Amino acid sequence: MTSAIPLVNPTVMGKGMNLMTAPRRAKPMRTRRRPAIIVATILEDVTGQPGALPLLEHALLELWRRRSGGLLTLAAYRESGGVQGAIAKRADEELQGLDPEQQKLARRTFLRLTQPGEGTEDTRRRAPLRELGTMDSGPEVSVVLGRLVEARLVTTSRDGADGDDVVEVAHEA
Repeated sequence: MTSAIPLVNPTVMGKGMNLMTAPRRAKPMRTRRRPAIIVATILEDVTGQPGALPLLEHALLELWRRRSGGLLTLAAYRESGGVQGAIAKRADEELQGLDPEQQKLARRTFLRLTQPGEGTEDTRRRAPLRELGTMDSGPEVSVVLGRLVEARLVTTSRDGADGDDVVEVAHEA
């Protein structure tokens, strides 16, 4: 049994190109040179990558944030870190925007949302919101979590089993 299914494989690459350029045809977006270069680069970055959809979403969001006068460029995509690096760059930028105490709280939050691997890679874990509220920080937890949710670095939801609010890292990157 395969542990992960690739998002994009070579046989559907042409379809991926169409999916990414169709919105551009609906509302014109200017691109330097040909949009196919940016699209091809992005598709190359996700081809064969398991779990790439959330990373692709984040990379496209960062590309959009870095547009210049409605212009999407390959340079902006690369500046964002691309599919593999965009989320790490966003996390670093968000941490820099916090004061030192909030930075410590954000780091502790990410540690609480990580399950250490025993001989394997670390993975994300869901934690009840009440667990994060016990980090001796009072209302600052809500402020920091709000910033992390807004930056799409963590997500919150309600656990169906017991109805508790839970928090988890949005992407394992």
